[in-house]
This record gives sequence, structure tokens and C-alpha cells, in this order.
Amino acid sequence: MEVYVLKEGVRSGPFPVFRLQEMLDEGELSAETPVWHAGMGAWRPLGEEESLNTSLRLGPVVAGPPPLPEGYVEAMRVAESVKDVVPMDERGPEVMVLRARRTLGWRRFFARQIDLLVARAAVTAVLVGMGRVDVWQFVFPGLMVVLAGPAIWVVVEAALLAWLGVTPGKAALGLRVTGADGERLGFLVALKRAVLVWAAGAGFGLPAGFLLPVAQWAMGFHVYLKHGDTLWDRTTRAEVRHRAVNGRGIAAAVVLVSAWVLLTGWVLLRAPGVEQLPAAERDAVERVRSGRP
Repeated sequence: MEVYVLKEGVRSGPFPVFRLQEMLDEGELSAETPVWHAGMGAWRPLGEEESLNTSLRLGPVVAGPPPLPEGYVEAMRVAESVKDVVPMDERGPEVMVLRARRTLGWRRFFARQIDLLVARAAVTAVLVGMGRVDVWQFVFPGLMVVLAGPAIWVVVEAALLAWLGVTPGKAALGLRVTGADGERLGFLVALKRAVLVWAAGAGFGLPAGFLLPVAQWAMGFHVYLKHGDTLWDRTTRAEVRHRAVNGRGIAAAVVLVSAWVLLTGWVLLRAPGVEQLPAAERDAVERVRSGRP
């Protein structure tokens, strides 16, 4: 399509449509400039001719792109740091960040559970070594094991984070806790963080059946997905950094969980409460305990 232009009573053209756009951008034409092309009955202002104004940009030329959406720069930074955790996503860094937070959130959760298994295993081993087999009622550990393990772990975790920056679970799953400057936390700061996790994130170590820890897990996960941090990290200005989980980390996690299972089996064979089992199962346990075939 070629278009004639009427400027100050003088007809010029015809011009291709792309040339009209150039003239508009340079200020030589406006929406009020009369134009005509084959098929039109009369001259009409450019802005009123639908066959043209739908394909032309009539407004002023923007000197540069519009400002980035709020939080986009931060999302790009986070997306770059987590591309080893989740693949790049063509839908943008916001989607990638959400996926990464979900992945890292689960990794943090399982690292915490591994640490609690280590703590409870240590308490169980010490108590059973002292002859306190009554701390396990055959199927479930007593509250002494359930509560003492996480409570004692608060101090142990603080010492490990201040000394090494990791705990067994975090080391196995590629996590590390640092300050905002990348340095290890001081002991008192790490202790404050551990206490907040224990009280506000792990339900004081209570079993899931008490519902408090489940509610705190859900709330903590929601906050982490939305903001990218947790109450205990924000309060202590701590950051949980990550790296890709390698084979050694997976092997370490398997060893820690397997050790817990073996210890549990050993304690179960010594724990009271066998009389509550059906006769056949009770006889099987007694045979194992006595070494009879």
C-alpha cells in the first residue's frame, strides 16, 4: 500500500507504510495530517483512517524500555544463583525462583529431619547404654527421646554452625548457613537462630501427631515460598546457601538414615512392651532376643 500525504496544502508521495512510521517518529507527520490511498473516497486525518492507524504507532517514541517490574532485578539475581538447582525457564526468572524455592525448601526440610534423627539417635544410644531401655515402648520412642533430642540439638547445632557452618543434614544435602557477608555465624547468633527454629519451626520437637510442628512446617514453607527466607533467618540476618548435591552427599544421607533404622531395630529388641504383641509376633521377638533359631 502506498499513501499520499497532504502537508500545508502540498501533496507529496506516495509513501510506503513503513515510511509513514518513520515520518511520524521524526515528527514530520501527526495524527491530524490528511492522507489518501487507493480505495479511500476522500482525504482523511491519518488518525481516523482505520486501514492505517491500526498498523502505525501514533504516540510519541519512547526513548528506552519501561522500568523493570518491581522485584525483577532481585528475581534475576536469585534465578542466576539457583540455575544449578532448577533448569532455566523461558517463562521468566519469577517462575524459576518459585521452583527453586520449592526445591530448596524441601531440601532444607529433609536436612532438618536428618539432623533430628542424629540427635535422637545420640540420646537413644546414651540412654540405652545406661540401661534405660524403657525409653522406647517397642514401637514408639518415649517423650524423653522425642523431646530431649531436639532440645539438646539446639546447642549442638549452634556450635556446629559457628564452627563449620553446616550440620550433618545440611552437609549431606548441599546447604550451608552463613551471615549476610558470607562469613560463619557467631555462636550466640547461631544459638538464637537454633532456638527460633526449635520453638517456631519445629514445634519444640513434638511428634507430628501433636499438630503443632505440622502447622509450623506449613507456615514456614509458605513464608519461604513467598519471601525467600524464614523468621529465623530474617531475625538473625542469616542466609542458607546451596550447592549441587553430589554422590557423597546422597551416600551420607543414606548412611545417616540407615544408622537410625538400625539403632531403632536394636532398641526395639530390648524395649519393654512385647507382651502387648500377638502371640506369634511375641514369640518371634523373644527368639531373636534369646538368639534361638
